[in-house]
Amino acid sequence: MKSKFLKLILIATVIFNYSCNESKSEKEIFISDLMSKMTLDEKVGQMNQYNGFWDATGPLPKKGYEKGRYDDLRNGLVGSMLNVTGVKNVSALQKIAVEETRLGIPLIFGFDVIHGYKTLVRFHLLNQRVGILKQLKSLQELQLKKQQQLD
Repeated sequence: MKSKFLKLILIATVIFNYSCNESKSEKEIFISDLMSKMTLDEKVGQMNQYNGFWDATGPLPKKGYEKGRYDDLRNGLVGSMLNVTGVKNVSALQKIAVEETRLGIPLIFGFDVIHGYKTLVRFHLLNQRVGILKQLKSLQELQLKKQQQLD
């Protein structure tokens, strides 16, 4: 009885694995087809992530900075962007990626949201550290007083 059950499970497993390997899903076919159309530069470009153009937080390169980035977008050399704010800006960049590139691969957008990025009440890292240090100092003072009372 036990051996028949094990044989049945083995046969079912083999049939299931065979049927899974035999047919590719539409998604797998689409991805394989897209990857075969991409150049090496486009494949590498999909791993590039640019920061938004409009709110630079550091020094910018010399003239032509934005034009070069738009050219990279149009050539399919950017896969994702950080900190692009506003529907107008996101839509404009997505339109370039989908309508003006050779393969029309959409961009992925994200935000670097560590430490309360664009929250209602801004908490800066320095302020958080000062508050923590004040709490630690008061705890140390309490522990010192308790220790002095015990002595």
